[in-house]
Amino acid sequence: GIWLLRETLPTIQKIWKPICVQRESVYGSDIPKRLVRRLTPKETGRLQTVPEEKLEILINSEISDTQLYKMFGNGWTIDVIAYILSFINK
Repeated sequence: GIWLLRETLPTIQKIWKPICVQRESVYGSDIPKRLVRRLTPKETGRLQTVPEEKLEILINSEISDTQLYKMFGNGWTIDVIAYILSFINK
């Protein structure tokens, strides 16, 4: 449990330091609370397996980042849906 976290924390801090912001400690312990940075709309689209050329069109359009986050967050991963639908005709 907590002893493993305390032993591995220095390594975790080195790895995550570029994308984390230090905050106050959690519940008064000596383990610092971390806030991971927010994904960009492009990263979110990539996680949803949106093709790169279509992603560039969306990113460069007049659609706000908020709407892009909503679109990607409310969507289904394209590759997963393609896999599921591949069994319908069988």
